[in-house]
Amino acid sequence: MKTLIVAIITLGVTASAASAETFTFTSTSTLQNAVVAPVKDAKPVQAAFITGTTKATYASGRATTNTFQCADWSSTPGSLFDAYAACTYTEPGGDTASIVAGCDYANKEQTEADCVAGLNGLDGPHKGKSGTMSWHAKTSADGKTGSSAGTGQWND
Repeated sequence: MKTLIVAIITLGVTASAASAETFTFTSTSTLQNAVVAPVKDAKPVQAAFITGTTKATYASGRATTNTFQCADWSSTPGSLFDAYAACTYTEPGGDTASIVAGCDYANKEQTEADCVAGLNGLDGPHKGKSGTMSWHAKTSADGKTGSSAGTGQWND
């Protein structure tokens, strides 16, 4: 299961600025639950549910922290990515957004992954806006926690 968790280990972004601005972020996450679903004549699909915290810094120097929750799952043969995720985050002040991501494993042990995602503002300054982000994720040796670092941008 730890190979799947690394794919999505921490996605969260902050969104308080009302105009386009780039940001960098680091995140930590914890596994809450996991499911393995056998698939006939294929590798099983693994699903994980994680929560975490993200610290982001915008190009302007403004820094903020948010909390997130994600569901991620391994792909079936022929899929574009090795794993997929759907996440939401909440920042103090009521800013919320969703993140939909795809990840590819970055090592043969599948304990690291590179991910790309789309952002969708749900409430607050980015309500109705979109953005993109990418990050590199690592899972801990026990598969129960992880960390990531990346960059992104909200569009005007």
